[in-house]
Amino acid sequence: KVARLIKYHPDETIIHEGAPGDRLFLILAGSVRVSTRGKQGAVELGHLSRAAFFGEVACLTGRPRTADVIATTDVEVIAFDRADVDDILKKYPKVRKLMHAVMTGRARTTIEKTVGQEGKE
Repeated sequence: KVARLIKYHPDETIIHEGAPGDRLFLILAGSVRVSTRGKQGAVELGHLSRAAFFGEVACLTGRPRTADVIATTDVEVIAFDRADVDDILKKYPKVRKLMHAVMTGRARTTIEKTVGQEGKE
């Protein structure tokens, strides 16, 4: 068992910020909205669609989920457990490098959007 196909409906929460997470998701079809909680409430971080992945921070670090991910359409994802992700990253070092680059970019975007929100108070 390497991965599972999971389907979600519009407005269904796929990931809850703060929850433990041991899976990474790859979108096969549909789109999702990613948001986090700031001092003024929800801060939208972006939208992801086909071929994008999410859930990498908790999956790679073992830390709690850093954002909410909610389906905006019918969504099909492939869910990879942490052990499977570890195996893939060991076998394909370039994938690890890419994931860390994406993770760093997303962290930067989150900081910019949440700090920008605080400046609007």
